[in-house]
Amino acid sequence: MRIAKLTLLFLLSFCSFTEQNNSELVYKLEAQLDSTFNVDFNGGLNLADSIISLDPNNRKASKLAALILLNRNRPKDAIPYFKRAVQIDQSNPAIIILAGVSLERTYGLDSASRFYQLGLDMMDSSYRGTIGEPQLVTVLFGRERGMKKLDEYYESISSKFYHQLKNDIESYEGKGVLEFFPILDSSLYSNEFYVTIPDQLYDNGVINGMDKLELSFAKMGVNISCSGTDHDNKGFRFQTTSKYENRLLELDTFKIKRL
Repeated sequence: MRIAKLTLLFLLSFCSFTEQNNSELVYKLEAQLDSTFNVDFNGGLNLADSIISLDPNNRKASKLAALILLNRNRPKDAIPYFKRAVQIDQSNPAIIILAGVSLERTYGLDSASRFYQLGLDMMDSSYRGTIGEPQLVTVLFGRERGMKKLDEYYESISSKFYHQLKNDIESYEGKGVLEFFPILDSSLYSNEFYVTIPDQLYDNGVINGMDKLELSFAKMGVNISCSGTDHDNKGFRFQTTSKYENRLLELDTFKIKRL
């Protein structure tokens, strides 16, 4: 409600502003956009649209609107915002790749490959560790080249991250970038599971936290994402994706049950 009122006030105010005041108003709206984006997706989208109506080349508003829609499982609606953001700023490989993700989710991998290749070609050292160069190489050129690229990062990334990427690359099924980033499509996750850690491992600190549990499973060839802890019972809640589910249920190292 607060955001809806904010947008209405903006529209009423705008009617009385002359064109030369647009930059000041856009600046004020941009200052509100980050906090709004974090607490109210619909309000954030309305606010971004309001900024774009004043400043069609506003990179920040186009980018956040696209991210909101992608996060809300509306990838098709996100496409024009991502394309606008790419047209405004053609130097940001992250936005180019996410534009590809929206296309992939809407029309399939073939429609996104050009964006993935462009984003990959534009990456420099400041992006490679965060966006996922080995994953993109795997999608575009196959598992063998993806593993070679991953091995270049062996010394610079955490053990957990390395093993999880190794698992994802070795088990890649040709389903595109979404296979590596299921967080971009929540439907790829399974229902929750619960695992109880043996006393000796938990009490001695071997596996008594989320990161340690995720690393332990990754070393056994299963990628999981912890979603909660139950310290009183030395347990954790977690999810995995469909391609790891059968392998997970075959493990006999821990007591695992489906919630």
